[in-house]
Amino acid sequence: MVEHTVRKLLGVITLLSMVLIISGCKIDGEEEIEIHADGALTMRLNYQFPQLGLSLTEGKALVAYLQGLDDRHESISMNVLSCERASNATVRIIAEIHSKDAMQLGEIMAAESAMLEGDELLEISLLAKLKAIIGEISIGVEELNIKFSRAIKLDDLLKSELPNINRDLLGNYQFRYSLTSPRPARNHNATTTSNNGKTLTWVMPLKQYVNEPFIMQATLPIPIPWWVWLLVGLAILVMLLVLWKIFCYLRRKFKS
Repeated sequence: MVEHTVRKLLGVITLLSMVLIISGCKIDGEEEIEIHADGALTMRLNYQFPQLGLSLTEGKALVAYLQGLDDRHESISMNVLSCERASNATVRIIAEIHSKDAMQLGEIMAAESAMLEGDELLEISLLAKLKAIIGEISIGVEELNIKFSRAIKLDDLLKSELPNINRDLLGNYQFRYSLTSPRPARNHNATTTSNNGKTLTWVMPLKQYVNEPFIMQATLPIPIPWWVWLLVGLAILVMLLVLWKIFCYLRRKFKS
């Protein structure tokens, strides 16, 4: 009887501690991905986590791993990358990643995932957190379209880090994801659109996706660089000139 009471009391204390920690800390995440007209890609990340979920040491280890991306892949460069302690016992990670070819992103992520599984670059717990944040990404080409799909699964991470969490404790905290392309998406399941349909924004309320994945999908026209259109225009012009020369030649021949 006493043991049962003690366990119940410890459970209440743990729950109250989680309420105080989470309510006093900010959980926020924002990702902006922009696909440029030349096929390049820019990704901006800004995440803020309570140290209960991601410690400052883990954040710095994650930054050190990301710094190695541009060494391992020639098409990747880091413009901004930092990890710092924010207010109310939280950790903020900011990054800006540039890729010369958006279509290589899927291959790079697959290679990095395989490398992380084989090498001990990150601790197992931090690797699990990184996978939960990134989710499962699929990028493919169908005819002249890019098929994009991403699933964010936070349930395993939240259950391992905060096993007694109640979704109501997450309040109005949310993650936001935006994807901008040179031309409007053909179809998507984004929460909102802007920029004449060129920017898609997905809003993920954390408390609604504690036990289920958050799915993002979009079909985008493949961005064709300006110089391709220039070459096509020049080719058409050359063909017209050739046809004109042939027409003039036949006209003179018939007259003679």
